[in-house]
Amino acid sequence: MNIANKVNHSADGSQQEYLAGALSLITIRLTIAVMLIVLKQMIWAPWLFNLLLPWLEAHYPITSIS
Repeated sequence: MNIANKVNHSADGSQQEYLAGALSLITIRLTIAVMLIVLKQMIWAPWLFNLLLPWLEAHYPITSIS
């Protein structure tokens, strides 16, 4: 069975959908932030990491929920 069918119900209100979307974005962003912190600790060339951050931001811009 598809996971979306288990999670998404037609009776859920828009506020529930907003909350679910916000929590999923927070979870993804937090995971990426932790991975970047770990990479920064493990990186062998700091200049390479400093070049990588603007590239990531240009290709995957951080958007806010409003």
